Amino acid sequence: MKLKNLDKKGYEIFKNKISSRSNRDLFDALNSFCKFYSPGLFRKKYRKKWLDAEFSNDLIYLRKKNKKVFAAIYDSLARSSLLYNLCYTNDLHKLAAKILKTNDKHLGIRDPKLRMDVPKDKRNSYGWHQDSAYSNLHEDPKNELVFWIPLINTNAKNGTLIIKPKSHEIYGNISYLKRKDGKFMSQQYIIKNRYLKKFKSKSVNVLANSALVTFANLFHKSGVNSSKKVRFTILVRFYKILSKDFKHYRENSKYINSLNKK
Repeated sequence: MKLKNLDKKGYEIFKNKISSRSNRDLFDALNSFCKFYSPGLFRKKYRKKWLDAEFSNDLIYLRKKNKKVFAAIYDSLARSSLLYNLCYTNDLHKLAAKILKTNDKHLGIRDPKLRMDVPKDKRNSYGWHQDSAYSNLHEDPKNELVFWIPLINTNAKNGTLIIKPKSHEIYGNISYLKRKDGKFMSQQYIIKNRYLKKFKSKSVNVLANSALVTFANLFHKSGVNSSKKVRFTILVRFYKILSKDFKHYRENSKYINSLNKK
């Protein structure tokens, strides 16, 4: 598999990695979660699915009026089997295994999530960061991949991903912890400014159902959603397990080496 952009710039776009049926099924599942938690609000038939203005308006209203219920929908969906099934049904794990040059049976999967980014959100908008700063799974972050998959077409208007090409060559102690400012704010590891200055920024437009794949240490952040609708994206990470720089192997390397000497 030729991965010119991924190797050189730290990212690659793979078109049509999620089927239209999977896209529709995920919307129907989210809609059922919304109806369960807030049946009085989500009573309509949303014919345009993710692009339906009324569905976006209802989600935006719910988040504004009842953050706890909105969070319950988000967390419940994240804990269901839906997103895991979507990843395997669409062979995302096989694509990741080819990129990482490993058997898909030796591949880990981390926290598939459906992000629902409302317009002009600041509470859960991440600054410049590396996903590897959160996971700390490998000494070499190129053994972990991040799949960012929009369910609608993304652009600068609705806040597509902003990256710094070639920054995947930088890793180590280059971030600082930014504390939470409120209950619904996310704790963040932000890249130090002196490293950010070394790379130019690029806003990457990605079509619906396509996968923007990056190494886990590529500098990136979400753009500001200045549209009038919610931006829906799937986020999932794949990583090598049978690797000598994998966290659990490193932690037990002395014991493993002692057994091998016997």
